[in-house]
Amino acid sequence: MSEEANNQAGGDEGGNQGAVEVPKWMSSLPDAFKSNETLAQYKDGAPWEKVVNLLGAEKSMIQIPGEKATDEEKQQFYAKLGRPEKVDGYEITKPADLPERIPYEPAIETMFTKFAFEKGLSKQHAKDVWDFYFNTAKDGAEIEAKNIEKAQEESVNALKTEWGTKFEGNKKIAEIAFKKFGKTGANLLDEAKVGNIRLGDHPAFLKTFYEIGIKTMDDKALSGKEGGRGQDSGDADQRAATLMFPSMAKKE
Repeated sequence: MSEEANNQAGGDEGGNQGAVEVPKWMSSLPDAFKSNETLAQYKDGAPWEKVVNLLGAEKSMIQIPGEKATDEEKQQFYAKLGRPEKVDGYEITKPADLPERIPYEPAIETMFTKFAFEKGLSKQHAKDVWDFYFNTAKDGAEIEAKNIEKAQEESVNALKTEWGTKFEGNKKIAEIAFKKFGKTGANLLDEAKVGNIRLGDHPAFLKTFYEIGIKTMDDKALSGKEGGRGQDSGDADQRAATLMFPSMAKKE
């Protein structure tokens, strides 16, 4: 096709008005490219500068492996994405601020890095996934801890409501009973915790040892004068003892 014919193909009013006008410089191209619409965009000359730039960039381009890609092609692709050369090249460690209530086993590091390597994750992508998981776990644990704390506080308040003015006295009776039958673990009242509640304040503990105390110990033992509370009786203790054990008030 001549240059004149090419020009007429795109310019005749009665012809194909959707055709692209072909610039003169394209007349020297092989026939397969003389009507190429992409090249026709360059009206003032051939796009040689752009061609050179594309050829130079081709070396650093990343081609996504197809379904029939070989293992070698896949490995080269993963390497260009930033995957380390070996599994132990990932910088995966236990988070420094991980709460004790979140279980952690070093073996999971090995499992995760192996998974990340097989899936071709870069070092940064693997670290991002790792941090996301444990940040989510920490957030979840914090929410759970708050819910537990709230539930335990409500439980303590419920016992205070149930016992009313006898709460402090009944609590002391439970402590006396515990110390009487478990002298070696007396410090547990202050040191041990059930959830976030000190053992000596836990409703289940108080109710259990309160019942043990009033059913198995005599008035004198419950007053704390014989191996019970010692000499730390307060007004609340005396009030509870007087209300519950009138004989004790008479003796004193």
